[in-house]
Amino acid sequence: MPNQPNSQAYWVKRAAGIMAKLDKTDAAITAALLSTLKAAKEEITDDLASIIQRYADDNGLTYQQAKKQAYKADLSQYVSEANKYRQAHDKDPEVLKRLNTDYFASQVSVLDLLRAQIDFAVTKQTVNFNNAFTAYLKKTAAEVDKRMAEGFANSTLNTSAVKAILANEWSGANYSQRIWRTMDQMADKLKDSITTGFIRGYGTRDTARKLRPFVRDVDSTVKTMKYVTERLVRTESTYVANQAMASRYKKDGIEMYEFIAFIDDRTSKICKSLNHKEFELDKFEPGENAPPMHPHCRSVTAPALSELSKYDKYLKPATADKYNAIHKQP
Repeated sequence: MPNQPNSQAYWVKRAAGIMAKLDKTDAAITAALLSTLKAAKEEITDDLASIIQRYADDNGLTYQQAKKQAYKADLSQYVSEANKYRQAHDKDPEVLKRLNTDYFASQVSVLDLLRAQIDFAVTKQTVNFNNAFTAYLKKTAAEVDKRMAEGFANSTLNTSAVKAILANEWSGANYSQRIWRTMDQMADKLKDSITTGFIRGYGTRDTARKLRPFVRDVDSTVKTMKYVTERLVRTESTYVANQAMASRYKKDGIEMYEFIAFIDDRTSKICKSLNHKEFELDKFEPGENAPPMHPHCRSVTAPALSELSKYDKYLKPATADKYNAIHKQP
């Protein structure tokens, strides 16, 4: 690989350091987010066991019985809790959309109630998930901008700029929409499992024993969500970090950037094909010519070589060897 000017070595080294730090902070937020899934799991299984036990008679609760009307007391309790939650989140359209208590003005079955409880539990934990991840991404954007500014300026992204980064719909959706979509899929899978479970006999008097298949379904779903959460965190933090870098480049008057792939045995073909290619910063487009190009993407960007001579005077000495230690040509 040809020697790179000191200035690009500086930028690449700083970007690589940012991504290395994200490896650690991503792991911490992923663990915190997974705790919300555990909370949803525990609430769902507890509600299911409680409701089935309450409605089961000596012959158990069959699928046909589960389709009969639920007790008014149970509906009253659910509607009260759901309304309190709606009032506390009356500015959140996603919550309001999912907690339409008008549905319970008419007759509902025990099975309907169980499915609604699943929705409610997942909705509450999705809000917790979303809030925690939003705070993390905001912090990530601000820290990336600050680290990229070293040697030039100390200004950080303002609130409106961070909001714009988070709201941007790249690859068809922003991070929050992806979270709701993923958690809705989780809820749908568990609701289908409830219906199947009654047909195959969850609702017998021996509730604990018969619930084991459903609990295994929940455990399997949560295990799948662990991978989905890890992928979401890594991909979205890469997106936010690279957006913050691009914002810093614009502030510093840079007009062209270079795609920098992290080269190892896991590097994707698309990232290898883009490695060291230059693009106009005004045409910076995640998934097209800027990271992330795919889930789990670890690529970054640096100012193009043609842009950097005017910045050399600001930089401390940096060698091509340091650059080569960070990124190697395949």
